Amino acid sequence: ETEAFLWKIIGRLPLPSGARLAEFTSLAGRYGRLLGFIRENLSARLDIDCLAEAAGLSRGRLSRNFSRDFSMPLKSFLQKELVAQASRYLLGSTLSVREISERLHFSSEYYFSNFFRRCTGTSPTCFRRENPGVQTLFPVVAAADCRQEPSPGAFP
Repeated sequence: ETEAFLWKIIGRLPLPSGARLAEFTSLAGRYGRLLGFIRENLSARLDIDCLAEAAGLSRGRLSRNFSRDFSMPLKSFLQKELVAQASRYLLGSTLSVREISERLHFSSEYYFSNFFRRCTGTSPTCFRRENPGVQTLFPVVAAADCRQEPSPGAFP
């Protein structure tokens, strides 16, 4: 399950022409444990310091290496994964927005709704209403691009 998740993430990477399977294997070896940790512990409270500790690296080294290897900052990756998980809950369950915000450890439904709206351009309720058929067809949706970084203090 973790391996499938890893390959899904690696598949999103913009690769230079002529990229070889060895590059994928190298990333899987270097980041498999970290990506598994993210998947198992994904929440609004998960931060880079916690990930650095789990990876046994300094915060700066982890951030630099991740940005270089994945062509995106680690913080942006965490936001995209959080939006993707929220989307799965919205489309694949009957949980209320409040219950989803609690499961993802946001400090309040208000912060969750603002985060989701900033990242997707729509509120969680509208997102669910605009995608009614997805619930029964395919509960997993792709991560949305966050349009802007959250303001300081926007997270719990």
